[in-house]
Amino acid sequence: QPLVSHGTVCMRRSFARSLATKPARPGCERPSEALVLSIPQWFGAGDLESQVAAATAGAAAARRALEHALPGGLKIVNVDIPDHQPEISSRVKYHASLAKVVESVARELRTAQPCQVWTVGGDCSVDLTPMSYLNSKYAERLCVAYIDAHADLNAEHETPSGHFHGMSLRAAMGDAPKHLGPPFGRPLAASQLLLAGIRELDSAEEDLINKRAVRCISSKSLKADPQAAATALASAAGPDAVLHIHLDLDVLDPSVFPHVNVPSEGGLNFHELSQVLRAIGTAFDGRLCGATVTEFRLRPSAFMCPKLAEQAVAKLLGEEGLDLHGQTIRWKAGVDDHTR
Repeated sequence: QPLVSHGTVCMRRSFARSLATKPARPGCERPSEALVLSIPQWFGAGDLESQVAAATAGAAAARRALEHALPGGLKIVNVDIPDHQPEISSRVKYHASLAKVVESVARELRTAQPCQVWTVGGDCSVDLTPMSYLNSKYAERLCVAYIDAHADLNAEHETPSGHFHGMSLRAAMGDAPKHLGPPFGRPLAASQLLLAGIRELDSAEEDLINKRAVRCISSKSLKADPQAAATALASAAGPDAVLHIHLDLDVLDPSVFPHVNVPSEGGLNFHELSQVLRAIGTAFDGRLCGATVTEFRLRPSAFMCPKLAEQAVAKLLGEEGLDLHGQTIRWKAGVDDHTR
């Protein structure tokens, strides 16, 4: 049953109370193995203008939700977002500013060398550097579940908007604008990738998906079978595979969660998305090496205030969804990279 619906607040009150009174969870058994990245960057979404404050507040709420879902004792890095940099000749809006953030995040990851990376944005492009780091660390063992209403697979010469959050996955695959390629070198292969929940594609993205045989599961298919993504990932992964999850909150239908940057009708409700995430987490229990939550932008809503939105996201990341607390403390001994 969805947690929210138009006109009424259906968030379970017991959950709201539990967030307020819940005692601190025990610390990670091996906290040095996991790193939390807070990257409240929205350059990839283009010109937000009057919505900057709402986007900034959404990123802060997403960070609180992520922290609530994780064990205590983890190192948290707050990435400084630079002022708007002078533009360079490019079709990518805020190109230089985006490159500056990529450089900063890469520097933090090179220093920390974590086994697991939990990230919160900001727009979808904040995941470029964590994905690149994990791909360089785990190589072909890495699988990526890209849960998003959009594919983010436009190349620079194909983009209809100039917004890099619609190009960031294509950039991770190596077809990137200057200074915005995978900073750790190894491009993500189509065989490592599953797109889940997609329902809005540009024609160039459809062509690329067909040409490279990228696996896709639509929102409609996930509604019919919430186990479909987990089954597809597990069937293609080896026994020592690890998983990174990209979670754009616009995979949710705006009728249940309006607080996203680019709403898209036909999405999942909370119960459906929780089932999808729980199934994926179960299939890769102790082998979840990363998760990134993106595109949480507050909007006026008659049925879901910001606090309820934050609590809903925390629940998706908690025991009824991804269970990031459990995934952190159950990180399997010996699953760390053998290429170091």
